[in-house]
Amino acid sequence: MIRRGILVAILAVSPVLAEEVKPPAAASKLAVTIAAAADKVAIGDNITLEVKLENTGDAAATVRELILDKTALSFDVKWGEKSFPYQIIRPNVYTAPRVKVASTSLPAHKSMVTYVDVPAVKVGKWNLTASYAGAGDAIKSNAVDVEVTAAGDKDHLVAIVDIDREGQKGKVVFHFFADDAPNTVMNYVRLARSGFYSGLTFHRVIKDFMIQGGCPFGTGNGDPGYSIPAEFNSQKHLEGSVAMARSSDYASAGSQFYICLKPQAKIDGQYTVFGQIDEGMDFVRQIGDVPTKGPNGKPIADCPLTPVTITSVTIEARGATPPGPGDGKGPGDGKAPEGVKPADPAKQPAEPVKDPPKEAPKSGENPK
Repeated sequence: MIRRGILVAILAVSPVLAEEVKPPAAASKLAVTIAAAADKVAIGDNITLEVKLENTGDAAATVRELILDKTALSFDVKWGEKSFPYQIIRPNVYTAPRVKVASTSLPAHKSMVTYVDVPAVKVGKWNLTASYAGAGDAIKSNAVDVEVTAAGDKDHLVAIVDIDREGQKGKVVFHFFADDAPNTVMNYVRLARSGFYSGLTFHRVIKDFMIQGGCPFGTGNGDPGYSIPAEFNSQKHLEGSVAMARSSDYASAGSQFYICLKPQAKIDGQYTVFGQIDEGMDFVRQIGDVPTKGPNGKPIADCPLTPVTITSVTIEARGATPPGPGDGKGPGDGKAPEGVKPADPAKQPAEPVKDPPKEAPKSGENPK
């Protein structure tokens, strides 16, 4: 027989025992912040950003390295009404699904920091936000504003390509379409400033079509160790247009570019046009006439018999409004120069694709 006092004690204690739970497991919690080294830079300089990834939680987190890559660190950029991602894909679009950016452990209450130089390719107010996708869903940082100013009367950038053709020196100057292909322009500027193009060649020349260069191997198979997404736009393939070569995947461009020898309406909207020749088109035409190994030649079809070498590519700020496409002086209306007929698509040679890795679709395939 249970006494009344004992029964009351049991009833009073039992609910407490039923509600007893284990403490929650420690969890990681990540945050990203950015800070600009300066709130104002001149066009042609870099916007230097400090990026900090911090684990504010009580457990270690497995994270990808804090490097520029679509699956790790990228940036959302705004110029007025225009917004775009500043990003690259490592090691390239074909192998990225299998070869991931290296991961590391970020201890609780610790942080990692990196610095990223963003090429300032356009005058105006820039708004930048970091996006970190190296630990699952993308984590957005705070936004920073940076004013990019003209350098005196110099308000746009050009690329100066010095070329050596069998001892004959030449120079080609082209301006950029930063509004139409901002990520592509920033990529080209970054590569040029690093000296990437120095010593490379125009490895592919097709008469009346285009000259193509920028492959680190000189074969059409190379890239800078990453690829970039396409930025198809309304700019036409005119005489002197500068565009990025790619294989059949839209995001397979990297460092290879081509210059049109004549208008190429057939490929408008299928490749990223990002610049237009201002000076040196006569020299480009001379390169377009060099003897090559022919369409069935070995080891590389359409390769010049003697090297056409890119001595250097220099990025420079210049003044005055850049000329429009095609005519070297007219308005930027995207039209072919007066008196120049668009190319007949039926008579066009092979497209200016780069040769992809073995696992990629065939380079001769049309975009789908």
